[in-house]
Amino acid sequence: PSTRRSILELVTTLVPFVALWALAWASLSISPWLALVLAMLNGAFLVRIFVIQHDCGHSSFFTNRTAQDWVGRAL
Repeated sequence: PSTRRSILELVTTLVPFVALWALAWASLSISPWLALVLAMLNGAFLVRIFVIQHDCGHSSFFTNRTAQDWVGRAL
């Protein structure tokens, strides 16, 4: 496992996930259909979050076991 790559993967997953979640919530007042489309797109990032959490459980995401445990728990 590469710590640098793992952090990059976390950032490129969590930032868009939170941004799309906020955007979907804000767009709910504009159009529920737009919010639904954004939520479905955000589902792909939710799957990535699960994959990262799963990798942490198998000790294949970070070199540090403690970091893997805490990131896995947080996700």
